[in-house]
Amino acid sequence: MSVFIIFDEISQLDNHVWKTMKTALKELSPSPYIMMVGDFQQLQPIGGDHSLGDWLKRLVKHDLADHVELQQHSFARPTDQKLLDFLWRVRSAQPTK
Repeated sequence: MSVFIIFDEISQLDNHVWKTMKTALKELSPSPYIMMVGDFQQLQPIGGDHSLGDWLKRLVKHDLADHVELQQHSFARPTDQKLLDFLWRVRSAQPTK
């Protein structure tokens, strides 16, 4: 029997939680299939540590993990300029803690 685990909003995971999860996942037998879904251009963990994102980039760079980048369809993109200006401002920097 195979186990499939999906982690959504992975970019918001704090480093200490990731270390605990990584240890727990290594102890599972058989090893589960893991899918991590997230956007590292959006909210970061409260601690602000990027070690999970850096680790994932290294896995992909060395062909140890698959990476799929979803593309938005043009119909899904907003056209309201005020909304676009607002989204640009809030996405360009993290909020103060």
